[in-house]
Amino acid sequence: MNPHRAKNSLAILLVDDDADSRWLVRESLLQRQVDNPLFESESGDEALAFLLQRGRHAEAPRPGVVFLDIEMPGMDGQEVLLRIKKTPELNDIPVVMLTALNDDNHRQRAISNGALGYIVKPDTLEQLGEQVASAARGVLS
Repeated sequence: MNPHRAKNSLAILLVDDDADSRWLVRESLLQRQVDNPLFESESGDEALAFLLQRGRHAEAPRPGVVFLDIEMPGMDGQEVLLRIKKTPELNDIPVVMLTALNDDNHRQRAISNGALGYIVKPDTLEQLGEQVASAARGVLS
């Protein structure tokens, strides 16, 4: 977990097993001055522990939005999304899928599972920054 930024705003939880992808999202948000604290999870299990405030995450803040990768080892993003949406104390947290999979089947499944949005990771940091910052601001404002 890596919190940063303003202390009094809704947190963002980024769930992605790829360190480079997490760095790109983190930099995109920083460059666009999205001042919400950012927390990072490397797996679906860790993300659920964070969201449910279990173990070392007992003091974790409730995020205002979750950006969730689909392709992760172990529990994939679709399963994490389903668990979030089936858990009464979590089901109102907006989840935006953030993935390299530009696939209509994955997109439709994510939306039917309760995702608020589906962002395909673009080729450039500039494009990614615009999409992520726009989604974060739209949910958190």
